[in-house]
Amino acid sequence: QALATRLHQISGGNPFFLFETLQILIENHSISSKLVDLDDFLISKTVQEAIHQRLASLNPTARKILEITAVLNKSFSLDLVQMLTEDSELEILEGLEALTTRHLLAECDGKYQFHHELVQTAVYNELGYDRRRFLHRRCGAILEKLHPGETALLAWHFEQGGEIGKAAGYALQAGVNSSRVFAYSEALEFFSRALNVLKKKAPTLTVPEEITANYRAQLLAFSQRGSVFRSLGDMRSYQNDFEEEAHIAGLLGDKAAIAKVHLRKAN
Repeated sequence: QALATRLHQISGGNPFFLFETLQILIENHSISSKLVDLDDFLISKTVQEAIHQRLASLNPTARKILEITAVLNKSFSLDLVQMLTEDSELEILEGLEALTTRHLLAECDGKYQFHHELVQTAVYNELGYDRRRFLHRRCGAILEKLHPGETALLAWHFEQGGEIGKAAGYALQAGVNSSRVFAYSEALEFFSRALNVLKKKAPTLTVPEEITANYRAQLLAFSQRGSVFRSLGDMRSYQNDFEEEAHIAGLLGDKAAIAKVHLRKAN
């Protein structure tokens, strides 16, 4: 039942998309009693060509709206699209009407979303690397003003947009928020994501102040993740994290941070 529900979400009930998706799963021997992870599966060439033909006839405004909303990855309103595109209200309305008429977008009570996840994935995959990063930064900047509490979504947008500092900051905050409601698995994921982006960025930094800020952020992420490991009773992972924390504190020459690590180790 779970697999059937997820397949319907992806295909929107479109028989052609549904059939092609099932073909991929069958060919890859992915059909089983367990719910497969469909978010990472490849769209078949047949579906890609069908979607590409539908997108080719769109006017520039409609195509721009579709690209931006594919990156946005959430339901949206006319006002939000206008902020993201900076086009006139009339141009956006005409673009949205064209997209809903072609059943590429669905509208309900003034909110729009993709009619099929397959279309969203295809549009997103067609974006060039630099354009995709630009649109993620654009979405992150707008959502940061409108919905600053959506820390997980903001972390993802800024990470995909290459703004590592903001991505790590929001991932850390998302982890703290999850910890407060005892959602420890989610918290671990967010803290680990923050560490991954910080470590990836570290070798590219040359300005001393930026290097120090990066190490400080890593210290905080290790400390927060260690607290989650301790709460879960995973003392081996907890110990590994505060040893990493001690190493970074040593690189910074921060005696207070080193003392805190040794105190935790003693405890």
